[in-house]
Amino acid sequence: ESQGIIQIEEFGMHVSVEGLVLTGVKLEAIMQRRADHISLDDLARVATDIYSDSASIMHDLLSPIQQQMMQAVYAGDALQRAPYTLLLAAAMTPKLPAFTFRQRGAATFELAQILGPIHQVLELGTQDVLITGSSGALLVGPNAE
Repeated sequence: ESQGIIQIEEFGMHVSVEGLVLTGVKLEAIMQRRADHISLDDLARVATDIYSDSASIMHDLLSPIQQQMMQAVYAGDALQRAPYTLLLAAAMTPKLPAFTFRQRGAATFELAQILGPIHQVLELGTQDVLITGSSGALLVGPNAE
């Protein structure tokens, strides 16, 4: 977290026997914004903190041999490996129709901060939307949580 930034979150990690690492976070607030009104800019900053924190935790948990293997796999840059982000949100403000995210406009570029370039936008029923990008996905709607 940057100096003076206040964020309230629950943070957890799961490491499976196969080596899959899942990091989960439930945000309650960032600065004066409650969880139901967090901007994408703030979310992108928090995501960067979470990536850094989880990579640091994993580095501390790995044995020296495992660390060497990770460095070999990631060409000496294992701590900077790109995670895949899955975001779940009950709503998005303003509520935009799915086709808006299929066009190259401001909304698409803003989501690309977190999801990478947008690949696909799917309407799931009448209320939910799934937006996938190269480095993440966002599921928005009342059924997301």
